[in-house]
Order: sequence, then structure tokens, then C-alpha cells
Amino acid sequence: MKQSLFETRHQDEWQRFGQRLDALENGKADAHGCETFPGDYRRICHHLALAQERGYSSHLIDPLHQLAMRGHQQLYRHRSAPLARLLSFILGGFPRLVRAEWRFVLVASVLFFGSLIGMGLLVYAFPQLVYSIVSAGQLAD
Repeated sequence: MKQSLFETRHQDEWQRFGQRLDALENGKADAHGCETFPGDYRRICHHLALAQERGYSSHLIDPLHQLAMRGHQQLYRHRSAPLARLLSFILGGFPRLVRAEWRFVLVASVLFFGSLIGMGLLVYAFPQLVYSIVSAGQLAD
């Protein structure tokens, strides 16, 4: 395949990948871009290997190499510490999930506290039911 055909065939993909890298480097990446990033990075590396193997000019190989290096830095960059991520989830992510899934939280709370209150009322009304929950030895203590 001639270099010009190779360039025209893949130029749009390289530009999109470069724009996604810019967004990642600025911390403004979207979720869809992050999901497809590893596959796109792999294709860029494949294109770079093809260009090098076919002996294309450095005007093509150098930008592809830069894209591959920037992609590598983003894919394998150091992530934040696990403790910081846990704290971030506890302070931000978990409350957000509870608010988003409030119906399930409500049902779970009603089931949990409802059974607690129900059993408490039954034991209050029928004291002998306490033996179905705890043994006589535990009650004596």
C-alpha cells in the first residue's frame, strides 16, 4: 500500500485519537472515550508498526510515534492512591449512588428496620417468642 493511500485511509482516526489524548491530558475526557481508548491505542500502535515496516517517511512515522507515546502515557499513567480513591468514593461516589438508587435503599431499609420493629413488637406482645431468637442461657446472662 502506498503511503498516501495509507495516510488518507487512517488520517481521521489519528486526528480523533489526538483529540481524545488532548481531552485526557486536560482531564476533560468523556466516559465513552475512556472505554474505547485501549482499542484505539492498539490500532495506533499497529499503524505505527506497519508504517515502520513498510519504510514510510519520517513525516508519517514521527507523528504516529508521538501519538503512540502519548497514548502509552495515558494508558499506563500512575493512578491515584487506593486510599484516596476509597475516601473519594465514601465522600462523593457512595452518596451519589444512594441518591440515584433511592428506591432500592428505601425498600432495603423498610425490610431491615421493619423486620426489626416487627420482631420487637411480637416479643413485647408475646414474651415467650424471645426464646426463638436467643437461648435461655444467653437470657440468664
